[in-house]
Amino acid sequence: GPANVGMPHAGASPRWEEIWAGGLRKGQAFDIGAPSQTLVGALARAKYAEHAGMRALVPGCGRAYDALALAKHGFDEVVAVDLSPTACNAAREELAATSDPATSKVSVLCADFFELKGRFDLIWDVTFLCALDPSVRVQWASQHRSLLAPRGRLLTCIFPITDKEGGPPFAMSIPLVKALLEPHLQCVELRDELPEAEQHTPGGIGLISASGTRTAQQRGPWQREPWRIKCWPSLQPAQHRVRTTASSCAIGGWSGAKVEGGGGGGVPPDAFPNCIDEQG
Repeated sequence: GPANVGMPHAGASPRWEEIWAGGLRKGQAFDIGAPSQTLVGALARAKYAEHAGMRALVPGCGRAYDALALAKHGFDEVVAVDLSPTACNAAREELAATSDPATSKVSVLCADFFELKGRFDLIWDVTFLCALDPSVRVQWASQHRSLLAPRGRLLTCIFPITDKEGGPPFAMSIPLVKALLEPHLQCVELRDELPEAEQHTPGGIGLISASGTRTAQQRGPWQREPWRIKCWPSLQPAQHRVRTTASSCAIGGWSGAKVEGGGGGGVPPDAFPNCIDEQG
């Protein structure tokens, strides 16, 4: 369909269309060539599409690998959004080349994330915040809140965590994303040390060697960095609790979140005494 993109602004840079129109290949730069392993790991641990009719959103979708993964996970409607018309065409081509019937659940929308309307049960944000001009970060957080259904979740892959200057990608950190989102949302999950196989590796950096180990190659502005994944739900009822696993000592259960109505819907700080609270 026609592009639903308004005038360029700090959060809608024309540079992304320039990159895509320049011939961005699969596995090049921020294109992984497959679903993010961080998302794959999250979907393996928990069922996010808990009932029929649930909707998911992927902003800055690129070739929509992650959108298809969410459709296969069980979401009945997945909206894959990108500002770049060329990226959207590439996404449609990628989906058309896939024989998986779940592609019928994915719709590709050429639009500005900051102008989107609607409600979604899950939003997956990966290498999107770090690509935005820092001046729109507060709007990024409030827009996520407005797009989440009452019991929806925002999953973010906080990447790249590094001391680099400038961008994009701009350096990310847990305290930064926490400060942006916690005025709106309550954090219920923090996995600070995911296994190697679940690290987000853009640009073909995390290539699989013959021995099955990942090798770092083609280092550049999107080189592999330490990363984090954090799950930000919209404001949850008091009975909501953190999902833990036997091997988890890097999940934080956060209390004191600003819950609508002034209620204490947060998770008590001592609810999971064996878990480590992230100290930033």
